[in-house]
Amino acid sequence: MSDPSTTQPDVPVVPGPVAFDPPPEAPPPAVVPPPAPVRNARRLTAAVGVAGLVVGLGLGGVAGAAVAGDGDAVTSVVVTPSPVVTTAYKIETVYIPSPPATTAPATTTPATTAAPPPAAGPVTSFGDGTYEVNVDIAPGTYKTKVPASERNCYWERMKDFGGGVGSILANDNAGPGSPITVKIAKSDAGFKSDGCGTWAKTG
Repeated sequence: MSDPSTTQPDVPVVPGPVAFDPPPEAPPPAVVPPPAPVRNARRLTAAVGVAGLVVGLGLGGVAGAAVAGDGDAVTSVVVTPSPVVTTAYKIETVYIPSPPATTAPATTTPATTAAPPPAAGPVTSFGDGTYEVNVDIAPGTYKTKVPASERNCYWERMKDFGGGVGSILANDNAGPGSPITVKIAKSDAGFKSDGCGTWAKTG
């Protein structure tokens, strides 16, 4: 057994700092070489730009372009448009006179003399109809032949023009092709014929 008088009291253990290994160092960044100057590309771009301006304007021109040292872009382009040319036209109105109107010579129509009207008076030949004796037809003996185209011939000596049965002095009917003789007196008022053909005075 140990001696209690020689036993050391318990001393609390205080943790000290923990030692860590240092992190590895990062590798240095890769060195990228600077891009080579694109001098020709810039000059080509400037040339294409100037040419586009010239073509686009058509009438314009490039007055000047300042280019800096090698590899510098175009700093300024001045375009001077060509003057606009305006052409004026003078329009004149010319009046062409119409040709003079021509007038045809007047023609003279010789005057014609109308034939004299037939002499008034009773006729001695007539066809179908109603006539006044001593005015339209002359009294006398008349003959006719009924045309074959007629179905019937009717003739009538008239005392007056009343139209009734009392106005009839004499009358008759005849068929186609029949010869007829009628004596019209001077005292008769009128004579009527229907479908009898042409009457001709014979006496």
